[in-house]
Amino acid sequence: MRWCNRRQRVNPLNESIKEGMNLTRRPSLMASRERLKLVQDEHLAIVEAIADKDAERAEAAMRSHIGNARHRMFEGTQ
Repeated sequence: MRWCNRRQRVNPLNESIKEGMNLTRRPSLMASRERLKLVQDEHLAIVEAIADKDAERAEAAMRSHIGNARHRMFEGTQ
């Protein structure tokens, strides 16, 4: 087995995450102002929960955002 450092092991995961984010981000960038506001509000809820050190709220906000993003991406709604 070839030795590799942590960065080499994590980089493929980072690339996969980045690609997934780009796939869901593109439709949002072309969306209405209302949809952009909705997505920005979801991001703000996550950031505020993290800033408040409220792990449960941060997790709930992130799970909600991911679910909403999945819905927007695959069902083409809000």
